[in-house]
Parts: sequence; C-alpha cells; structure tokens
Amino acid sequence: MRFLLESTLFKYAVLVAMLPLWLPFLRALWEDLNDSLREEGGLLGQPPSPEALQRMRMERRRQTDVMFSEPLPKRGQAARPSMARKTTIPGRGLGTSEKQRKGPKLRGGSL
Repeated sequence: MRFLLESTLFKYAVLVAMLPLWLPFLRALWEDLNDSLREEGGLLGQPPSPEALQRMRMERRRQTDVMFSEPLPKRGQAARPSMARKTTIPGRGLGTSEKQRKGPKLRGGSL
C-alpha cells in the first residue's frame, strides 16, 4: 500500500481527479492576470497599437471598479456606509424601485 501512495502514476491520477476543483481557479487567475496586463499585451500577447490602446483605456474608464478599500471602524465608532451600496448593480443599485430590489415573490410549495 505504501508503494502505491508514493508512485508517480498515483500522484498524476489524484491531480486529474481533482481537476474540477482547481481548473476554475486557474482559469479565473489567468483571466485576471491577462486583464491586468492588457495594456502591455497580456501575458503572452504582443503590445497593442496606439489606437487599440486608446480604445482599451476608454473601455476601462467606463467600467466600475470592483476593488475598493474600506477602513475598519475603531471601537466605539459607528461604521461608515459601505462603498458597495454606491455601485449600480442591476436590481440592487441606485435608481431601482423597491419592488425591483425585493425581486420576484415566491409562492407556496417547495422545490
């Protein structure tokens, strides 16, 4: 049994069996790194032309920033409103009615 656990074939089999767990993480990491280096051509690409670079910068300005910093309140201090409440998430953001924010009402029964 000890020989089986130390074999290379067993280790590769475990990696393949765990593929559904680590592949989405690697894909998200690749997309995030590629997006952050988009102005330089991505991880493996060529640097974009000046026109394409200008279009990328305009597109990036239109996107809302999903990363923000919010300081923790000190003891005895009230928490400030969250930045997340100021974003315009469809159905939850500013400019939506109360009915839209609550979402559809579910009627009786169970799934």
